[in-house]
Amino acid sequence: VDTLDLLLHVAPVEIARQATLIDQYLLTRIKPTELVNQRWIRATKAKQAPNLLAMVERFNQMSSWVATEVCTEDNLKNRILKLKRLIECADHCSQLKNFNGAMQFITGLYANSVSRLKATWAGLPQETKTQWSKLETRYDMTSNYKKYRELLSTCIHPY
Repeated sequence: VDTLDLLLHVAPVEIARQATLIDQYLLTRIKPTELVNQRWIRATKAKQAPNLLAMVERFNQMSSWVATEVCTEDNLKNRILKLKRLIECADHCSQLKNFNGAMQFITGLYANSVSRLKATWAGLPQETKTQWSKLETRYDMTSNYKKYRELLSTCIHPY
């Protein structure tokens, strides 16, 4: 199954669910000691923070995959459809309270290689443009991610 088929035939909510399960698995493996004294940036980071590094690697892989999926599609109609579905995936991750997953998709869509595809963005249905605008607002970097931090403060933590 090629990825266009995946993005066309698997519901965005299901892609978001699977991404959430993977993120939750990786998150629960991170030990508190990995978060102390910036162990993830030391020369011994692979030994001292392996699970945190795995989570970071997953984020980078997903963001790269998202950008690649959009940019490698030659057909404008299919590229618009992929972009639409990836925005829907980000929105579903957000609804599932998988904010890390939502940011993976959003970061991939913010890549210069994707954001410069003006005809692709212009071809999105208005509903999807509105959905994207809401995601951009929710995860905006302004004021040290103020809106995102406000969103986090409303969530019930699993621990």
